[in-house]
Formats: sequence, structure tokens, C-alpha cells
Amino acid sequence: MAEEISRPSPALPYSMAKDQSLSRFQWILGKESIVLAEGEEWKRLRKRFNPGFQPTHLYTLLPVILKKSRTFTKKLRAAATSQEVVTLGNCIQDLIIDIVGEVTMGYDFKAQVTVGATGEKGPKGALTALRKIVEWTYNEERAFNPFHRFSLLRPIVLRYYSRILDARFSEIIRSQMAKTTEKSAPSVPSILKIVLRPGDEPLTPKLLRQTISQMKTFLFAGEDTTSTIAQWAIYNISRRPQILARVRAEHEAIFGDRPVDEVIAERPKEVLNGMVYTNAVIKETLRLNPPAATARSTPKGSGFEVVADGRRIRLDGALLLLNHHIIHRNEKYWGPTACDFLPERWFSPEIKDILAAGAFRTFERGPRACIGQELAMMEIKVILALTCREFDFEKVGYDGIAQEEVYDVYAMTHHPVDRMRMRVKFRQDLRRVVSLERVE
Repeated sequence: MAEEISRPSPALPYSMAKDQSLSRFQWILGKESIVLAEGEEWKRLRKRFNPGFQPTHLYTLLPVILKKSRTFTKKLRAAATSQEVVTLGNCIQDLIIDIVGEVTMGYDFKAQVTVGATGEKGPKGALTALRKIVEWTYNEERAFNPFHRFSLLRPIVLRYYSRILDARFSEIIRSQMAKTTEKSAPSVPSILKIVLRPGDEPLTPKLLRQTISQMKTFLFAGEDTTSTIAQWAIYNISRRPQILARVRAEHEAIFGDRPVDEVIAERPKEVLNGMVYTNAVIKETLRLNPPAATARSTPKGSGFEVVADGRRIRLDGALLLLNHHIIHRNEKYWGPTACDFLPERWFSPEIKDILAAGAFRTFERGPRACIGQELAMMEIKVILALTCREFDFEKVGYDGIAQEEVYDVYAMTHHPVDRMRMRVKFRQDLRRVVSLERVE
């Protein structure tokens, strides 16, 4: 049924419309976000931003991803040396913010190196505004508190921080576009400069609003969903010695005793495509720990029908939640091991039929599939390549001592309940330490 809902048809050329309940995301994504747009407006936005997310362009941005990831690795080394417990989710979130900021806008948010409430983490910084909007839009602890849900203060707070975020993004976009005409402009342009080329069209107020909405969308999606996937991937690997050993064996075969970033920079496509088992681990993480879902609906009288179990079902006026968590554990497609973490299933002969049936939907399917999925996969592969060779991760419980099972909670999207608190250690069987730091 999910496949029919997301598939285009003569009556619905861009597939079934997103449900109006998603409009609450407009404070975070912007009113003109590609996620919320429909029909021809969605088509125009997708066509405008598609070139920036093509793999050929993303490979040129790998130096940025590697540069920001080195800072992340330094932080892990410091944590391993001090034996302190780190909140991995916060560290990865700051890493993804720095990557997405540079890749999409050419702007360095300096999230990983900012200490205290300064810069973009200050009272009127973009990151503070974004996180306050997320907190006030949906808060797990206060979700069923009517005083919060219907608070008169809530829309005031959301409007206040939304204006701060829009103002900062407007400044950043205008500044970056002004630099485009300078001779010192970087040879590898950000996605922003790919879609807003000088001379193509003036930066009108409407175009600026649309661009701000897309930049907010990309930043939130990266900070929230990509960060969550990376956390779960590290957790899933770290608690399964056999899988960890196989990932490390693959990385040893590819990188040898050379720094990871140097090898990737020399042969980016070959190296990332060669990480086939790592790719399977990420896909299995996406299957069992999907960070989001989607909601669709059709107006009454549309006559939209689907076939399920041999029956035709009319869905006029229905709100339809495509629950990835349930679909990805359906034994009809994934067999008796549907709830088990088995990266090897991605090499089975049956996987093509499973994918064709639409039983794997983390990035969704059809014309409304996630525009940033290639970037997300690239980021997570780099993170795993840099971490799995050098570090061991030990999950700690809420009391900081006892190990406890971690689970997802919902706060706009799904994320680990404790943001993945870990104790980082240097790899026990590490025979050599490959320095990833450049000599200044």
C-alpha cells in the first residue's frame, strides 16, 4: 500500500500530497520548504536544487566533509584520553551542522569549536534559534501537557526565534552571493552557488524567501536525521564484535596504514563505493532505526484507491502515515529475521525483490524521495571510516555506570533517548595510530 501511495499516477503526477498536519513544521523548515510544497511549485523547487545534490557535485565537496570530520576525530581522541563520558549525539550533531553549513551555503557555523553561548550558539545565533524552534514545536517531555500544547506563549516564542533564524540566513545568503562575483571565490561552489548563479536571475524577495526555506530544511534534516543515523550506526557496530571486526577488515584493506582522509581525497568515488560492507551496515541501521516517516492525504471525492491483500480500498479524505518502523520489520518481506541486525541480508539474492516491492523506505520512494540521501550516505561513510579503525565505543546508562538498552523517542523526528551517551576508548588491538592531522 505504501508503494502505491508514493507512486505517481495520471491523477497525481507527483504522488499523493503531504498531509496538512505537516504544516506545523513550517516554523523550522520555512513556509516555502520543498518538503511542504506541492504540485508545480514542488516541481520547480526540486528542479532548481537537484543539480546541487548530484553525486558528481557532492564528490567535489568531500574535502569539506573530511576537514570537518578531522575536528570531530580530535574531540573523540580527547574524550578517549580523559575517559570522560560523551554525548555522542551532540558531537555528531555539531559535526553535521558544520558540514551541511559549508556544503549547502559555503558558511562555517563553527559548531564544533564554539565554546559556551557565543557565535551561532549565542542568544541570537542561528543554531540557538533552530534548536529553540525544535524544542517549542514538539517536546517529548511536555507533549501531553495541555498548558504547553495550547500555551499562548508558544506561538510568540516560535515567531521570535523564527525571525532570528530568517534574519541570520538572509545575511548569510546575501553575503555568500556577494562573494560569488569576487575573483577569490572558491573553485568548488556550495549548493547555494550552484542554484543561484550570478546573472541567472536577481535575488528577489520571493527567491530569497524560497532559498531561506530550503537552507533551513537542509540544515534541520542534516542536524536531526543524519545525526541520528550516524549515532545508531556506531551503536549497532560497537555492540556486535563480529560486525565490528568485518567493518575494520574492510577499512584495513582499503586504507592500509595511510590516513583515511588522504586515501578518500585521492580516489573518492572508488573508495566510498568500495566500502560495500560499511554500506550494508548503514542500510541495516536505516532499516531498523529509521529517523522519520511521512504522512499523506487525499481530498474527499478524489476517488483514490489502492489494492491491499487483494482488496480495493478507497482512501478519500484519509490521513495516511507510512510507518517505516513497521514496514521495515514486516516478516512478509524481511523474513523471520526481520527484527535482527544482519548487514549480510543486503547481499542476498532476494534483496532486489524486497526493494522493488517498496519494503525499504527510509529515504522514501517515488518523486518525493529525499533529495539529500546521497549526501547523508556520504557523510556517514566518512564518519564510520574515521571512527571504527581507531576507537571502541561503550554504551553507558543513564546513571553513567550501568549499561542500559537505548531506544528512540519522538521529538519532531526519532532520536536516541539519551542522545547516545558513550565512553570512548582507543582501540584495544590498535597496532599503529594513523594520524589524521595535517602538519600546519
